[in-house]
Amino acid sequence: MRRCTGEMGGQSSRFEQGPPADAPDINDLYPPIAPPPPYSPELAPSSLRVMTLEEAGDQIAQAEEAARAAIEVVARLEQTSEKNAEENRQLKAQVATQATQIQGLQAQSDTQAAEIQALKESSAAD
Repeated sequence: MRRCTGEMGGQSSRFEQGPPADAPDINDLYPPIAPPPPYSPELAPSSLRVMTLEEAGDQIAQAEEAARAAIEVVARLEQTSEKNAEENRQLKAQVATQATQIQGLQAQSDTQAAEIQALKESSAAD
């Protein structure tokens, strides 16, 4: 059975040759890793305390209650958001209607101004 030596056609593999001559030094590519801060006893817990099952149960119940309250708040916010979105749609429709009305009034005003100008010109011609 033949063994793979990593050589192809009598040439050594790229890994055996090493990196290319123009390759950057690995130490230049990455900043040095800072050492960890020195041990500080005041940051360590003063004493390890084991929680009883009752205390753990109380904490779980409090967490569940907080989660339910948060879900209720999210539901109210979603309802408010939906109401606001509907109000925004209605207001946009009103604005579009008013813009159309303004354009109609502007057209009437332009027509009346043209009629007045025509009357002035015909009066001046008489």
